[in-house]
Amino acid sequence: MSMIGPCKKAFVALLFAFFLIGRQGIAGSLHKEEVSSTTSPMVVSALASSFDYYATALDRWLYEASNPVISSVVRGDVRPYEHVVLRGTIAQFEFTATRNGVIDTRVYNAMSGWDFDSHVAPNLVPPQSGVEAFFRGDPVITRAVLVPDATIQVQPVEGEPKPDSHQADAELKAVQTIERDIRADRERGVELSGGTIRAVVSQPMCTSCEAAVQALADRYDVDIFVIYLHHTNTAEIDVLRQARKEYMKSLWNELRLRRIAAGTSTEDQNPPPTGEVGDDEVFATCPVPANLRQRAMWATTASAAAAGP
Repeated sequence: MSMIGPCKKAFVALLFAFFLIGRQGIAGSLHKEEVSSTTSPMVVSALASSFDYYATALDRWLYEASNPVISSVVRGDVRPYEHVVLRGTIAQFEFTATRNGVIDTRVYNAMSGWDFDSHVAPNLVPPQSGVEAFFRGDPVITRAVLVPDATIQVQPVEGEPKPDSHQADAELKAVQTIERDIRADRERGVELSGGTIRAVVSQPMCTSCEAAVQALADRYDVDIFVIYLHHTNTAEIDVLRQARKEYMKSLWNELRLRRIAAGTSTEDQNPPPTGEVGDDEVFATCPVPANLRQRAMWATTASAAAAGP
């Protein structure tokens, strides 16, 4: 069950009503604001739905990639996805504009990091259908991707120790995909006006991503509003962190049970290492694996937890 339901438009309108009160948006401008106690539950729900979009596709892709060789799959084979799942930036950009006289809204879900098949473990076999086939097809909700011929590219950050570290940022993907769609509309002769983007991001934007978002606002005369979570350990961060841990745990346990069903020993020859993310319990074996589909309840759970008693 998807967390994006028929009440999507009402949900987003409520989310940004608080943000826009008292503001007069100027086309081609960028407005940023940290999450507040008022917007917190709805922001967490939007980020959870965006992550669910990504996680559902990863579930499907890993199932297909591991199926031919399930008896050989070990914990290390899911490690390439560990950092993105637990630490990657999540973003959801909603672009509303008048197209040929009709108000139209499109939602772009973005997750930082490279595609699933960019770094494939030796025991996995990438499906021939490609990554895109594993994301839900929808005329309104789409995946944000890197666009090779985009005019808005990653901006170099002065003093950045790793100059290439922002090339697959979530915000950059959203910006490039929205630009691609705007250009495609114009090429088809669509009359586009009144563009507004409302975005939520799981952390403050870096200098490079903010420059890319500003460039989108400037070049295409779009008014952009961004609400982002704090860097520090807040209730919102805690809710998302726990949900990510549960997902990663369920991902490994689902593969583990399939190995057992295939006749493979229950003992993993590559036990969970310590280090990178500092959350060894994420990969602890469980008597009963988490239900992967329970992520569909994040919207309700996250909202309640962030709102508090």
